[in-house]
Amino acid sequence: MNEPLSLRSLLGGLVLIGVLVLPVFHAASAQEAAVEEEVVGEGTNDPLESVNRGIFEFNRHLDSFVLKPVATAYNTWIPGFFRERVHSMLV
Repeated sequence: MNEPLSLRSLLGGLVLIGVLVLPVFHAASAQEAAVEEEVVGEGTNDPLESVNRGIFEFNRHLDSFVLKPVATAYNTWIPGFFRERVHSMLV
């Protein structure tokens, strides 16, 4: 049943979390520091910047002209009961 946690099991859980999580944070911070050194040292260098900007603009237009009108029509014309069923199915 639901017994209160003992101090020993609580501390054991915290130690386990620390052992599993801290190396991940350490690796992420080390990687961020390396990236910052590269950016500061060389300046920003994105060889695919023009491609990225083109894809971003395409996505913006797709969102404005296709996805937003479809979502608005869905919310306007589909009854809440059916939207709830779709939501339940997808979640």
